Amino acid sequence: MAGFQQLRVTREVNFVGAIKKGLGTYDIPGRVYYVNNITGSSANNGLTWDTAMDEVSTAITASEAYRQLQGTDTNDYIRNTIVVQGTGTAYTQLTALPSYCDVIGLGGDPRGNGSGIARIGPDEDGEGAVDGVNADACRGSNFYNLQFQAGSVKTAFDCDKMFRCRIENCGFMGNLDATSPSAGLLIGTTGTWGFGASGLVIKDCLFGTSYASNFTTGISLAGTHFHNCVIENCVITGTTGILVASVCTAAYGTVVRDNTIISGYAAQTASLNDDATEGHIAYVNNLCQIKPTMANAASTRSFGNVVADETAFTGGFSNS
Repeated sequence: MAGFQQLRVTREVNFVGAIKKGLGTYDIPGRVYYVNNITGSSANNGLTWDTAMDEVSTAITASEAYRQLQGTDTNDYIRNTIVVQGTGTAYTQLTALPSYCDVIGLGGDPRGNGSGIARIGPDEDGEGAVDGVNADACRGSNFYNLQFQAGSVKTAFDCDKMFRCRIENCGFMGNLDATSPSAGLLIGTTGTWGFGASGLVIKDCLFGTSYASNFTTGISLAGTHFHNCVIENCVITGTTGILVASVCTAAYGTVVRDNTIISGYAAQTASLNDDATEGHIAYVNNLCQIKPTMANAASTRSFGNVVADETAFTGGFSNS
């Protein structure tokens, strides 16, 4: 079938939120690119495991080129898939993310450390610490079963703008050398118009710890927008678990629910600080080590949250 690639699945894999189980052959739009940094090559086309590409960044470049070659505005939204084999070697930093693409890691559970996990960002600081991802924008893409690694005073996953994306069953960690990594996930940029996200779902993820120290912040929402988003069923560690910037005033329709926000390698001093001058985010059924603070409308946005060794919060979160 023109424009379609057949993908044989012999294990459980997530595709756009749907679970495909067992052995089967079916058509999906676009191309499937295979990546293995041990057996692959930058000269390969990536269309089979025998011709795998060497890096996720190589596959992203190919995916974007193929998608845009379709020639019409409608077909520009065709979805590709990048399948990343976990090996004994981490994949290099990403400075750009694909749009309308599913990026899927195959290997060990991304909550662990070391070989066999499909992990992005160097294992060691080497010639200098880097972010696992440092990208400008991402639209319509989903990320599954991957681990993103931060170097010292760096961020595991930093993206200025994310629209209609999903991050599921992923780990955000410091690398083997990391001391005081900045953040697990940083969305948006500081300033009066650092956009942030719309329609972003973050589910079943771990914002973990390095061997040396916590993330300074597990999740940092630094932009003006974080609307119609969901953060759910995650374990979030950090000196501060979640930090919402004062400029994040367009976060309507967003829910943070069913998360566990606790200390990691070192003590947590704040589970959640929502400093937005216009409060929109609803917090539902979260377990927090420390009672959070909110700058605006605290009593109307807290539902069934619990702090360590206490029953449900009374009167919502504390006002900061």
